Amino acid sequence: MTETRSQSCVKKEGSKRAHDEEPEFHWEDYLEATQSEAVPATAFAHVERSLESGLRPGMKLEVLSEGGPSYWLAAVVTTCGPLLSLRYLGADRAADFWCDLGANEVHPLGWCAQHQQPLRPPQAVRDRHRDWEALLDQELQGAVTVPTYVLEMKGSVPIDQLQEGMKLLVLEEGNPLNGWAASVRRNVGGRLLLRYDGCEVDSWDLWLFYLSHRVRPLDAPSHGDQTYRPPQCIEKLHSLEKWKQILKDSMAQAQSYNTKILANILQPPVALREHSFQVGHKVELLHPVSRQQACPATITATLAGGRWFLVQVDDLRHPKEGAPLVRCCHAGSQSLLPAGWAQKNGLPLLPPPGYPCSSFDWEEYLRSCEAQAAPSSCFQLEEDSLGFEPGQKLEAVNIHKPNEVCVAGVERVCPPLVWLRLEPSEERLVVPLRSHQLFPVGWCASNGFPLRAPRDYQRPQPSATSKEASSTEKGGTKDVRPGAGRSSWCPCIFLNHRCFSGPFLSKGRLAELPRQIGPGPVALVLREVLSQIISVAYKSTRVLGELQLRGPPDPKMQQQLLKAKYRGRTYRAVVETVRCSSQLEPFCRGVCAKLQCCPNLFGPRCYGDEGCPENCASLTKTRYAYQFVRKRHRRHLALRKPKQPDKEEAPPAPQQQQQQQQQQQQQQQQEGASEDEDSPVECAPVRTTKAPVGRPRKRPLPSRSVSPQDSPDNNPKSQAPPAGHPDTLTSNPLEWSVADVTNFVRNTPCSYVARRLHEQEIDGQALLLLTLPMVQEFLDLQGSPAVQFCQLLERLKLAFYLQYAPKGTQ
Repeated sequence: MTETRSQSCVKKEGSKRAHDEEPEFHWEDYLEATQSEAVPATAFAHVERSLESGLRPGMKLEVLSEGGPSYWLAAVVTTCGPLLSLRYLGADRAADFWCDLGANEVHPLGWCAQHQQPLRPPQAVRDRHRDWEALLDQELQGAVTVPTYVLEMKGSVPIDQLQEGMKLLVLEEGNPLNGWAASVRRNVGGRLLLRYDGCEVDSWDLWLFYLSHRVRPLDAPSHGDQTYRPPQCIEKLHSLEKWKQILKDSMAQAQSYNTKILANILQPPVALREHSFQVGHKVELLHPVSRQQACPATITATLAGGRWFLVQVDDLRHPKEGAPLVRCCHAGSQSLLPAGWAQKNGLPLLPPPGYPCSSFDWEEYLRSCEAQAAPSSCFQLEEDSLGFEPGQKLEAVNIHKPNEVCVAGVERVCPPLVWLRLEPSEERLVVPLRSHQLFPVGWCASNGFPLRAPRDYQRPQPSATSKEASSTEKGGTKDVRPGAGRSSWCPCIFLNHRCFSGPFLSKGRLAELPRQIGPGPVALVLREVLSQIISVAYKSTRVLGELQLRGPPDPKMQQQLLKAKYRGRTYRAVVETVRCSSQLEPFCRGVCAKLQCCPNLFGPRCYGDEGCPENCASLTKTRYAYQFVRKRHRRHLALRKPKQPDKEEAPPAPQQQQQQQQQQQQQQQQEGASEDEDSPVECAPVRTTKAPVGRPRKRPLPSRSVSPQDSPDNNPKSQAPPAGHPDTLTSNPLEWSVADVTNFVRNTPCSYVARRLHEQEIDGQALLLLTLPMVQEFLDLQGSPAVQFCQLLERLKLAFYLQYAPKGTQ
């Protein structure tokens, strides 16, 4: 409790000073000034867990069917707070629907069986799957459902369930079998400021993260060894009868909470296991006061239940000369180390007070104490660095002043510990990598908590050149974007999903992305934008290969490691991004050029209803589909005998024939390097991930320009195709627009494909070039629906061949 007592002396002064400094500190400026990077957000598992609602894509639910009164299975596609995008089992993507957890009947698997409710699919699913009972049995095997308590949370994150004034149980630090009721005074992103009930002063307030083993729901004791008694520091404030009444009132208030939700929220991520330590074992303990050295310690007692034990720091002096330092640990405590660990890994080892020699030797010490070191098999130490690297920055709690969160830097990493330097005081600390006292860059700002900035830090002032440039941007208009004066601050990047998406990106998936990303640091915003673009590609590895760094890195650019998942494997490659916002627009256009899409697909400018100035809405993917078909069938076509020239046709001139041969050779060289269209592209292997060697990058295809006269609305020859049976056509499919194709397919038994064809901008020429592999891969159709649609295409191609193909080719 010494750390909480010291807090009261500096709380007001520290909070005021931190609050005064917080508006002047900006992480993006500091990282740029120090030429450093932030610790990856994924290194802080406790923060990520606090922001997870428990709803993940792929989970199965029982949802009320369309029209009722029966229920049917649905899978979670995506989540957005209390809103879920669901897809009925057996339905296609076009039938996805949104569901509000607070207003609709949504239940976990097994609910219908418990409440005798019918489980029957909607009519559309029954039409597609005659044997839907077998489909249901197949999907139920290994299905993961949503826990009941997650549905009761209505899509909120765990930290939103912990409100100010709530009553919780706080276990003693030295004896977790005893606890006392406490009230939540403040919730800062899951970091709780707690005050013991019955204590009216803030001298004994303490900060604990809600996932700590010491925070539990306040209810009846779960086992006979659990006791409720006020801590010794406040025990004399009231009489025994008064303490009993305080506990009774607190438990009565706690009964009004949803105990099921609290019990699951406050469940530590890793359950405690029984330990194998024995009383008398010698270990090394990270010094609980200095947090800079390790010290010899002894297991003095094991508590009931076999999960907790007491560790006392060795002290060879007389007991009256100093109070013993005792800590309660479990088998997974990361501050508990094997004997000899400190010497092997460069952590200073503090000899026990009263030790006769100046240098400490474990073998001699064990012989003198007639003790045994704890076996290494007893420890459960973290072996991964979790992404921490020297020189990185983060936010860390000042251990000696728990009310302060400071800017900190990583000096050294040696799992399970990390060496930190608190920038405001330049104090050094050693803490476990998985400590709940560590937070990612920006955590304080996102939770409205003051951050202690470095002592000598001064925010860099924007130069006169940058001010003048921002004021004259856009024809002399003043740039009012936030942070425009800071070169490393990135404005919002807009995703203009109506623009032409090119051959690599799925237009349907692109429309599901957020309309804007940012503002924020340039590196973080561009990393998120490129990751989103890669995720909506037909083949994510192909896009990653187009963007990856080739050759030596550019010192003026920033190298970032991006990932792509393809067919169950993860590929990584280094991609270069710009460092300042002034280079943002040319960089975005350059990426769009590599992806052969509209140069305005994403960038700092938003094009809404007024449309893209490139007039890219009239572009289609016909030429890419044609090229894909030629590549797929090149070997097959090479086996055919060449046609004999028509007698009426004049032979080409020698010069013209030579030019055709040269063009044909160039095309063969270009296509020969990319015959294997299904193989993942080459990505530079990083660390332990190996990427398969594939084909080199293709040359970018020339952009297609379309005049307004070529649009379907201005073409008198383009007529809507007939509905129904395609054996008789009233117009040439080669002249069909995207709308014509959609109307034609919508009036056939394959109407479920119409929406996907419209999303992919398939016109008549592209429709005739589709094959079964292309339908399965690009239209996301499998099984009988894909075969049924391909049968329709074969009939359409036959009718086109008979009615509109030149007679000489029939």
